[in-house]
Amino acid sequence: MKFFKEEGMSIDAYIRGGDLSFVSHKITQIFKILFPNLIEEPCVYSRGKGDYRILTTPKELLNSLEIYNPQTNKIVHFTSLFKLKKILETNTFRLYNAHNSNYKTEFANWLDDFDIDADKLKQKTYIGSFCDSKILDDNEKASVMWNEYGEQGKGVVIKFEIAKDLNTKIFEDNFMGEVTDVFLGKVSYKPIDKQRLKRFESEFQDYQENYKFYTNVLDYIYPFAYMTKKPKFEFENELRLFKANHWFNEKHTEMVACDKHDDDCDCEVKYYKVPLFKKEEGKVELVISEIQFGPNLSDYDYEKQKNEIENIFRETKINGDYPIPFFSRSTISETSYNEAIERHKQKSQIKETATSC
Repeated sequence: MKFFKEEGMSIDAYIRGGDLSFVSHKITQIFKILFPNLIEEPCVYSRGKGDYRILTTPKELLNSLEIYNPQTNKIVHFTSLFKLKKILETNTFRLYNAHNSNYKTEFANWLDDFDIDADKLKQKTYIGSFCDSKILDDNEKASVMWNEYGEQGKGVVIKFEIAKDLNTKIFEDNFMGEVTDVFLGKVSYKPIDKQRLKRFESEFQDYQENYKFYTNVLDYIYPFAYMTKKPKFEFENELRLFKANHWFNEKHTEMVACDKHDDDCDCEVKYYKVPLFKKEEGKVELVISEIQFGPNLSDYDYEKQKNEIENIFRETKINGDYPIPFFSRSTISETSYNEAIERHKQKSQIKETATSC
């Protein structure tokens, strides 16, 4: 296939000649190998000496693929009572550095086929895990999540609302704004089409070589590595709030003791701080609308913990101009909860057996 207009001609010549439409059109053709529904052509600007940046972000590409688009701004996070109090104490939600992942191999679907420094990418990648709030309407799915991540049904689920749509058009006002590199995506549990992925990489590299156009193609696709997990995790129905490395503002990170290892571990990880109940131009606006207590809490513990959390809001007023979150208790019965957990275990064993055959 004859892909290029004039092989060996520098992209600078087209830019100097005002033929920017040709440049954008050819780049769009390449991106559509992976993102066929991409509507707007990516723009290009020069950083000098043949070094160019394509003005598109993982968020814009993500939006073009329905499989990754969450279609909601109401999300929930299952966690322990202890961690809830830490979140309220700091009035922030932490997106943890990818190095802190429990599953070191979950990124292999994308990254293994490329000659890249995966550790370097992880250092600039921050992730928070959520579910669509509709999961609370499904006792079967909710029971499994309570058991896995909500302190065996004795923790809490925090319901958040993202007041601003993170996944809208990103270059309307200021493409350097922080919201451009934070997005909400739906995790896919389907295998990547590696043949299309390799074709994308190959044609992009050919384009760079023939037109002396230098940029790192992986800057634009690597976040999808973090939006794809193996089928055995499909029960999580996970959404991820994702901080990419584009125009990254380092002042919003800090070093903390690693909470994934034992007390003797001297490992440290970074996290990105998302403020709660804050209205700031160009920033993520994350609001707690409800706190639901687990189905396995005793009546005494439920009342005690609810009063304690409610008092935190009344005394500290961390919610600012927003109302105090609504407090509720999961209505899943003990029988329904235990039966759901048992069915999940049986399904997991069947999947593990099928995978090992």
